Amino acid sequence: MQNLAKKKWGQHFLSDKNLLEKLIKIINPKNNEVFVEIGCGEGALTELLINKVKKNYRYRNR
Repeated sequence: MQNLAKKKWGQHFLSDKNLLEKLIKIINPKNNEVFVEIGCGEGALTELLINKVKKNYRYRNR
């Protein structure tokens, strides 16, 4: 998917796999937790969270 980040809106899309894996370690998601992602961008973090938590809700405003 095309990167549609708008700097004027302060948007950033994470794509660095090493950084994403570090974030997952810090977040330490549990399989009984529910996550809500607001502004999930391209879904890079979502991909790593989705199989680790009970439910993952995402909102992406386009």
